[in-house]
Amino acid sequence: MASIGLQPEMQELIDAILPFDFFDVDPRQIASEQRAKKRNSQSKSSGPRRFGQKLLLAGQDFILPQLVSHVDNGDLSVSVGASSDSVQVNQVLRLAESAEQSLGTFSELSHAERQLERRRYLDYLKRKPINELPRKSREEELAVWRLGGAEAEANFCSWWESKQRRRQAAFQRKANRLANCGVTGRRMDRSKIANSVRRAKPA
Repeated sequence: MASIGLQPEMQELIDAILPFDFFDVDPRQIASEQRAKKRNSQSKSSGPRRFGQKLLLAGQDFILPQLVSHVDNGDLSVSVGASSDSVQVNQVLRLAESAEQSLGTFSELSHAERQLERRRYLDYLKRKPINELPRKSREEELAVWRLGGAEAEANFCSWWESKQRRRQAAFQRKANRLANCGVTGRRMDRSKIANSVRRAKPA
């Protein structure tokens, strides 16, 4: 291809500068090989973590001691540290009391709120989980909901009650996190910790 329409002197010059198979190489293939080499080098360099290279936040870092409990007579009790003030204690108690409130019934909602919850349930059914088994179960439940009837209504009520229970549990977890504030951990500058971890990495 390079020799078409070229004078002999120009062809000799090109052959002296460029490799023989220069025009036979596909640039896309070169880019693909470079990306593969980069991935291989990254996988080799990312071996087991050494001492001092622990992630700043791991799963066990979020397991907090239970500081919100009940005393013998059933009243709520909060174990707080010396740094906690009355405002923080009152906030913890309000959150814990919200978690203690009895679940309301669906019939207590207004007509507009009931319709809104039904639309939310339909949106939930339309979302497809990644795993195959939950996805099939969700599709079957969606088909039942579209047909209507007693089974569809029972599935909807079960979903709504489960959502209310999760809401209660969220209040309880939030109360415990607030009670642990200033007791279990301490304030820190994450940027300084990240810099110290980077300096600890081997060259």
